[in-house]
Amino acid sequence: MTVGELSTLPTVENANQPQLTAPKNAFLHSVLAVLHERQLPCIPILDDDGRVLSLYQKSDIAFLSRATNPDLVINNFANLTIFEVIQQQQMNETSTGPAPTGFCQCYLTTNIKDLLDSMINYRTSRSVCVDETGGCVCVVEVKDILRHFLRATAQPQSPPAPTSVLRPSSPPVDV
Repeated sequence: MTVGELSTLPTVENANQPQLTAPKNAFLHSVLAVLHERQLPCIPILDDDGRVLSLYQKSDIAFLSRATNPDLVINNFANLTIFEVIQQQQMNETSTGPAPTGFCQCYLTTNIKDLLDSMINYRTSRSVCVDETGGCVCVVEVKDILRHFLRATAQPQSPPAPTSVLRPSSPPVDV
């Protein structure tokens, strides 16, 4: 089975609503505002040619909590583009952990097993599905995969057989 065969992908359910993306030169505060307003967990970041560069997630804002200078945090929040923030985070990840830098990416033709292996490797629950030009198709989450298989295995259940037959009581008698 491939990613394109998942019946639970956002693009399958909402084919006329393209995946929301942000350009690399958008400011951090603008991207965070969109994530908050639309209640999105993440947003793909595109280069000038419309190809996916990265996936920015709400959880990525944790870098602000590690800052020691509040003025620097405010300056970064107001003046850094999302691409600059991503570059800083990738430099920090490279020096602090064994996880690969970058983001998990797949195609509609990617085998589900290969996608899950890649997600495990990147330590993420999301992957950006791209087309042959690198443009964003959708974001695939582990929950989309689970939902697909749960729907496929769900059997309609018939109501349980009654254990006793209830009969209406007789009308009250006036004395």
